[in-house]
Amino acid sequence: LETIPGAIIGIDVSGRITFVNTQVEQLFGYTRDELIGEPVEILVPESPREFHQEDRVEYFFDPKPRPKGVAHLAGRRKDGSLFRADISLSFFQSEDGVIVSAAV
Repeated sequence: LETIPGAIIGIDVSGRITFVNTQVEQLFGYTRDELIGEPVEILVPESPREFHQEDRVEYFFDPKPRPKGVAHLAGRRKDGSLFRADISLSFFQSEDGVIVSAAV
């Protein structure tokens, strides 16, 4: 994960962040320790959070790869600043269940 040039975030079925790479820390301004275990919506602006939660729940019912360019969101940094983000999604089965991997 650390050698991938993009920001990679792992999310479990409850919407909690399970892993991030260094690029996530640099892009969003949080440390890894501040993000692990937090709801992924911490990285989403307040106005679309409710819709993001609904989309996330639906995705876990029918996970399939979603390439970049399909999902356009805004990201929210720790300092509150926003940026345009293209997201691609994939998933894998772990011993703890399905984990979604989001590339920002």
